[in-house]
Amino acid sequence: MELDFRFRRSSVGDGGGCSYQRETERPDIPPRFNQAHFLQAQPSPRGRRLILTVHVTNPNIAPIRYASTTMSIFYEGTLLGAAQVKAGSQRPRSCQVLKLPARLDGMELAHHAKKFFDDVAKREMVLDAKVDIGGKAKVLWWGHRFKVHVDSHITVDPVFLDVIDQENKSQLEIYLV
Repeated sequence: MELDFRFRRSSVGDGGGCSYQRETERPDIPPRFNQAHFLQAQPSPRGRRLILTVHVTNPNIAPIRYASTTMSIFYEGTLLGAAQVKAGSQRPRSCQVLKLPARLDGMELAHHAKKFFDDVAKREMVLDAKVDIGGKAKVLWWGHRFKVHVDSHITVDPVFLDVIDQENKSQLEIYLV
């Protein structure tokens, strides 16, 4: 997930303080699904564990710390699975790759069996992902809370789990109090 924390400031009132909000048209948030990252320990009809490789970028001059959260993965509007994002930090102007443990629900996918097999036949499957990440960005002596909401619309090859296309929207809020 490449989270771009550069922001255009448009003031928005927030209770007793103010916050800054930003919407980007298309940030780069490329989760890379790789068949080699499947965990083969316990195959089960109930679900499949896998590791999502996500690229995160902090292009700002401020270091950030973020709390743990869950990324929800949807297929045909139904919650198919989730990936756990552990709490962490990132230095200013740096990139890092996160390995997120995820679990996809095989029983939920069975409810969409016809559509899934059609997707496998044409080697194109559409997934949606949503995540809210909160944390603090430290500027000089002050830590400013932030929250990023990311919506991703991802087209993958269901056979090899390669990302074919992706459209993303993110919204950043920075709280100054």
